[in-house]
Amino acid sequence: MKPAALIKRTLCLALALMLMTMTAALAAKGSYYVSANNVYVRSGPSSSYSAVAKLNRGKVVNYLKSQNGWYQVRYSEGKTGWIYRKYLSTVKPSSSSSSTKVSTGGKYRTTGEMNMRSKASLNGSVVGKVKKGATVTVKSQSHGWAYVSYNGKTGWIAANYLKKL
Repeated sequence: MKPAALIKRTLCLALALMLMTMTAALAAKGSYYVSANNVYVRSGPSSSYSAVAKLNRGKVVNYLKSQNGWYQVRYSEGKTGWIYRKYLSTVKPSSSSSSTKVSTGGKYRTTGEMNMRSKASLNGSVVGKVKKGATVTVKSQSHGWAYVSYNGKTGWIAANYLKKL
């Protein structure tokens, strides 16, 4: 092979590799849709960080970076936080409601560690902690929140962190 042809082939190969690398890096970047209701935005990349906001299904957020399965996103002008990747989608969710339905008196297992609150709101004071994998009994529900009993305490937790036993 002639030197000029070899150089041309090497440059084309290098350009193709660079383009593939940039495409993979950009695949994570961009906009995502929140795929469930009552998804917490955390101050850091873990459920142990405090919740700074709660977003509903269909909200568009902008990707900034990722760490250990958590995506840092811009969810409002000037506001950023972290959302666990499984609650984000590149596909716009259908318009049907996905609010988690729980049955009064039903037993549920928690899918994440969370705060138990005095009212069905992030503004409710924390009355206890519920561990991931804990079994709770639902006493009532309201707008994506479940009023539960756990370890002798009662309070409100986000219903989208509950899985029917």
